[in-house]
Amino acid sequence: MTGSAVYDLMFQSFSDEEVYELYNPYWSWLLRPWRVSGEEPAQTAARVTPEMAADWYGAAAGLTQQSLDDGQGGMWEYSDAERAYWTDLRSSVPEPIEYGYSGGWGNVVDCAAFLVFPILAACVTLAPAFSFEYQSGADAVVLATRRGRSTLVAAKVVAGLAYATAYFALCAGIIVGVSLAFYGAEGFGLSIQSMALTSPYPLTAGQAALATVGLMYAACLGFACLTLALSSRTPSTLAVFLADVVLVLLTGLVPSAGVGALERVLALFPINFANFSVLFSALESYPLGPAVLDLVGMVLLVYAALVLVSTPVAVVSFRRRQVA
Repeated sequence: MTGSAVYDLMFQSFSDEEVYELYNPYWSWLLRPWRVSGEEPAQTAARVTPEMAADWYGAAAGLTQQSLDDGQGGMWEYSDAERAYWTDLRSSVPEPIEYGYSGGWGNVVDCAAFLVFPILAACVTLAPAFSFEYQSGADAVVLATRRGRSTLVAAKVVAGLAYATAYFALCAGIIVGVSLAFYGAEGFGLSIQSMALTSPYPLTAGQAALATVGLMYAACLGFACLTLALSSRTPSTLAVFLADVVLVLLTGLVPSAGVGALERVLALFPINFANFSVLFSALESYPLGPAVLDLVGMVLLVYAALVLVSTPVAVVSFRRRQVA
């Protein structure tokens, strides 16, 4: 029978309340290791024998191997090192896995993508930091002062990063606070597998939510430093603004077209890695010789490097500015 036929039959055989109970998300989660695409939970349950159910943890761990064999729909071939990395990570998931309610933390994760907008707003605000002084001619006055090429330029960078941090913290606090106020803070210690059984991470629901916000903050700092560097190199504030919009927003509209390498590059942008499935379930890995980094590690590496490179560029470029 097709899934739709089974669904209709359920309503013919049971009351609405009984059907809704049978379609409780818990049963779908519990049957996830054996689910086939397009199959109704009742069909899956009919195939699961007591012997299969007794090895539920083994079947749940097998989801990682299925994902590795699938290779993200055939667009990525995992190396032996990558397969070992994900297999070891999955084996570190503590048991038993406790299913429960973690609506507040789940909503934080679901709303994390909205933090792209404060990132963009911070960048737009910082775009004129140096370029406007070039346009207005104020650079000639500033750089002529005794501390214009030393303390003042460093102070501008520090103030810009402090502003970006404060603004991001305010917006993140609103998202986390509202989510926990309306949905509750229960379930912080529940396994992340209660949210997505396919996730190989040994994290709790609360840790996953806070990690997502933390990664968005790392991206905010990285883009803030990049904005300051671009602003110090050009008198065009509009050019800096357009670069920020393209990198922060429009990267979410670029299709990977089934190219695994491109898909991994796009996953590093905040509008993409803010997605829970991309960050914690998609098995995005980056082989660097014998070492392997997952998406979490690669995001931290990329944006830390962006901060370390862009900050000196901003300072040195403004200091060396030649004025009449």
